[in-house]
Amino acid sequence: MNFQKLISILLLFIVVKCTGQNYRFIYYLDENLNTVPKDKAVIIGKGYIQGNTMILDCFTPDNLIKVVSATFTDSTLGNLNGLYRSYFADNKIESEGNYLNNDMEGLWINRNEHGLITDSITYRRGTPMVQINYEYYYSNLKKDTILSYRYSFKDSLKNTFYEKFISIKKEKEILTAEANFIGERGLLKEYDSLGGVKSDSVFSRNQKEAGFIGGEDAWSNFLRRTLDANVPVDNNAPGGKYEVMVRFIVNENGIVTDIVPENNPGYGTVAEVIRVIKVSGRWTPAIRYGRPIKAYRRQPVTFYVEN
Repeated sequence: MNFQKLISILLLFIVVKCTGQNYRFIYYLDENLNTVPKDKAVIIGKGYIQGNTMILDCFTPDNLIKVVSATFTDSTLGNLNGLYRSYFADNKIESEGNYLNNDMEGLWINRNEHGLITDSITYRRGTPMVQINYEYYYSNLKKDTILSYRYSFKDSLKNTFYEKFISIKKEKEILTAEANFIGERGLLKEYDSLGGVKSDSVFSRNQKEAGFIGGEDAWSNFLRRTLDANVPVDNNAPGGKYEVMVRFIVNENGIVTDIVPENNPGYGTVAEVIRVIKVSGRWTPAIRYGRPIKAYRRQPVTFYVEN
């Protein structure tokens, strides 16, 4: 949720009395954070004064789950200044940090649904200066069990970058590879199971995610053309929304393999998504340090069935 969009919006507010926090203001917002009539709101913002600042808590309109809490200088919501937090549906913190006059400032931390840190970024006047990233790979059988993870550290001031890859076996961390860069040139080391260096090479810092040939627009068009949106209807699904998440691998040659559903809402939806990905052809492989590598992709697909 990006509340920088709020800066240029004049929001309609009214005084209210609520239980819990002593909220004094309420804001009815659409998905783009524009003011809308109450019956069209997808976000409900409730605000209260704390000292010399305005605290805005934002909720879903149906079940009032908190999604964001932000600090402004006053009730016009024109100037983000202070603590900002976003939340998962279970009320765990997703991201948190501070704004200073509408710019991200200082340390910001992002977490995944398991509560693990994915990003730790230090900002100066909205510009990221030092960034630490974690990318986790989980077991298919136990989605909370980490099989491996990737750690990277980037310092924009010094123009340096360090990254390491860790495998976890029997609760023991094993370093499998690490890269160390100054500018665009650096050294990549890969290790065997005993910790010995099995390759030691200099590569470029060039990195790119695996992608459908033609780019994201071509991929979206392919999905629209190829996906049979009537599959849940043909399988007698009741009215509603059916969300499918599928994970797959694009190997070094751009071939799609290991298509695995992460959930199954039923009514043939998973089988249809898998079918479409299987016929998607050859992709552009991911590039890491100037060479093609095997990489994971995740693809969400949503089916809608009208009543």
